[in-house]
Amino acid sequence: MKPLKFILDLFKANTSTSNLLHTDEEIKKKNWEIKYNDLGIFNYNDLGFVITLDNELYSIQWTDIERLQAYKVGLMTTDEICMDITFNNRWIMITEETPGWYQFIERIKSTLTKINADWEASVLKSPFEYDLTTIYERIDRKMPVKSNFYSVIKDKTKEEVSNIFEEYGWTIRKSSMSNYQFENSWTDLALDNDSDSLLLHGLIAYHPDNVKIIKKLFENLDSSYKFEFYDDNNNVVEQTQNGM
Repeated sequence: MKPLKFILDLFKANTSTSNLLHTDEEIKKKNWEIKYNDLGIFNYNDLGFVITLDNELYSIQWTDIERLQAYKVGLMTTDEICMDITFNNRWIMITEETPGWYQFIERIKSTLTKINADWEASVLKSPFEYDLTTIYERIDRKMPVKSNFYSVIKDKTKEEVSNIFEEYGWTIRKSSMSNYQFENSWTDLALDNDSDSLLLHGLIAYHPDNVKIIKKLFENLDSSYKFEFYDDNNNVVEQTQNGM
């Protein structure tokens, strides 16, 4: 082969390879733009969005969102970011593979302005799977880091107290043969007893609206009671009692 022809053929081959690489990069970029801008299974409106998961339709307003928690799960070859959305004392889970994920993330960043801006990097850096990271909590859903509620209830059975809370939407489960756990999106309470009283204690998101609900619940018990809320330094910040 003549030297000139060899050089020309080599130049054509390199040019062809370069063109293929350039075309492949453009395709990848275009596909990414399509995926990023896709609204997927989300239908947005002025107040929030509608989403269908597992054949169930959820209509959620931005103001309904109580808490957003993110975590990663390890798959065979990569990690996947997941997000639990708590709203109206219910929750759903989406992942970064959920169609419309990227636009949803952009919209929560612009709508829920108190969201943690660096949450994605924080979740990805976590060394453990399912290391739950709270990236947003509504002001009336901010949970304390330690127990801040204690109450004493007289002349009631655990079943009677459980029924009252269940009527108001709490999830009730037995934590042992005789004790109960009361949970909703802003409380995590244990019901046990001493020698002559029932003791209900644990975590409550301290907010005036929540305190009103707790007061109403205790009034409906129709019994003697006392309850207290504490701050982070174990100082009593609110106390209510009846017949004690």
